[in-house]
Amino acid sequence: MDRPRTQDAKATPRKPGPRLTRHRALRSYLFLPMILWIGSLSACGEPDIRPFEDQPQRSLNVKTQAAHRGIAWLIENASEMPPGWAYPNLVRTKRLTTSPTHQERISEALEFDRLYGQHRALPKEFTSIEFLTNSKAIQLLFEIVRRKETGQDWQSAAADLDVLVSQNETELWKATLLRDRPTVLHALSELEIETLTEEELFLNALREQSRQTEPRNLAGSTRYMYAITHVVLARSNYFKNSVPSEGLEFMQPIFLAALERHTHGKMGVMEIDLVGEVLTCLELLGIADPRMEKARVRLIRLQNEDGSWGTGREISPKRIHPTFNATAGLLDFHEVLPRPEP
Repeated sequence: MDRPRTQDAKATPRKPGPRLTRHRALRSYLFLPMILWIGSLSACGEPDIRPFEDQPQRSLNVKTQAAHRGIAWLIENASEMPPGWAYPNLVRTKRLTTSPTHQERISEALEFDRLYGQHRALPKEFTSIEFLTNSKAIQLLFEIVRRKETGQDWQSAAADLDVLVSQNETELWKATLLRDRPTVLHALSELEIETLTEEELFLNALREQSRQTEPRNLAGSTRYMYAITHVVLARSNYFKNSVPSEGLEFMQPIFLAALERHTHGKMGVMEIDLVGEVLTCLELLGIADPRMEKARVRLIRLQNEDGSWGTGREISPKRIHPTFNATAGLLDFHEVLPRPEP
């Protein structure tokens, strides 16, 4: 874990939490009309999400307000997240929001995390194949990427890892779950580590499955669903750019089938997480469909009072991941993101 640096009072960044007292009060005020609106759904069906009619001066609609409450929760609780969770969630949220206030507060939270956050320790040497074949491989990759993006020393670790990957690439992919392969490949690319395996190999396998199996059946496989969502997320460089749909057309009916399947009936943590991620991918691809708005209404209904999604009171992955995914799934960001470079 990085040791805190000695700084004078002016240079020490403020911890995000205490600064948000006024925001919590404002959030409670904003939440009341939303409670009344959601409570009326059972009597009125599922209306279109539109701006509050009784307060036309407010530019944010119900959907965006729910997303902003999710962003506020992620910022407020960043310092309490387990090691390795704060940075990726904050930096990706910052890429999605156009709110100057959120941008400023996320920047403060990221600086606090850089100086005082809990981060995963890296091994002194990457000499064992176990670093590539256990469940912590992705965590180590993310930590090296974090160090690169925050201007810290990362080259030595990446160089050692490069040697290890070049000598054991076959074992790496055998040990990596299908759903994690696009993520690992992207992280290696970010660290300038070349591999013999390319994304097209994974994508062809996923495309072939889509030819042999009905969309609704594939939608029931979380293994398959997270594999295709991770392809889209990796192609977006995790919200740095939108994603052209060329070559990914086979995913659309599967994504839409997943929305129908996983919003029908009771939605638990897994369904919230997956539906949010599917909505995010459809937005990245620039796809609009009425089923997306129905799914978003379901997510709004399931938002916790404190702005999060998921279960439990602890700041754990069971709340962090579904909160980020649901928040991203409620935002309209496709037109904001630049097109990828050719």
